Amino acid sequence: MTTQTTEATEATEATTITSGISLAGALRSLETEWLTYRQAWRGSVFSSFLGPLLYLGAIGFGLGSLVDADSGVLGTARDGSPVTYLGFLAPALVAATGVQVAAGEGIFGTMARTKWRRTWFTAIGTPLMPGDLALGHVLWISARGGLAAVVYALVAVVLGAMPLSGVLPAVGAGVLGGMSLGALLTGWLVRSSEEHMMNAAQRFVVIPMFLFSGVFFPVDQLPGWMAAIARLTPMWHAVVLARQGAVGIAAPWGTWTHLGYLLALVAVGFALAATGMRKRLLA
Repeated sequence: MTTQTTEATEATEATTITSGISLAGALRSLETEWLTYRQAWRGSVFSSFLGPLLYLGAIGFGLGSLVDADSGVLGTARDGSPVTYLGFLAPALVAATGVQVAAGEGIFGTMARTKWRRTWFTAIGTPLMPGDLALGHVLWISARGGLAAVVYALVAVVLGAMPLSGVLPAVGAGVLGGMSLGALLTGWLVRSSEEHMMNAAQRFVVIPMFLFSGVFFPVDQLPGWMAAIARLTPMWHAVVLARQGAVGIAAPWGTWTHLGYLLALVAVGFALAATGMRKRLLA
């Protein structure tokens, strides 16, 4: 009888450890991420400002002057005027930057915490549970993407590429898109310790998504099957929402459809990340 009671108690404790998620624990995990980033944030400052200047200068102003010769193809602003290529590009780059930075945290951050520095294995020895770490990491992913998007948006405003009123919607779209992609990548990579999977995620997911998800040109210009794939990516939905909020180009599927899709991806990504952490950290 004692043995059965002990086994039942252990099973109950195991279930509690693996399934519980507390906001306090997630915030502790988020605080750890922030304290770690504080030691290395200076290394990202230069690239954070240089990237917007290069992209907006070379593509937005340079290539944009050629594209604007056919200005009717990029959409119509709220006031009924045709959207310039610079106006088309700037909010998309803001959102795409948030998605890319968040994806980097999902890829390299996950690998660092499970293989290189193994900090999650240390954290699981504290009262923190796998669900706390998963939620904290997803929140950190959104914070990193948001910080990068804010910097990009401010540079775009200073250069006259985007109105100040467009900062909040463009950044918000980047945060939501980045959270969804970063969570999905975390859920994928937390299950593997192979570094080639990290490289595959960057080369075959993030980079093609940046190039072909409507950041630089409408996805309608892609072949039918490629356009269909592009519309499934979180970056396309984030870009559409950013352009709608910043410039006024109507979202093709309606605002709530794009928001709902991204939120659904966040939920799926978090579930994959949480279950993957339980299997990896408590194995």
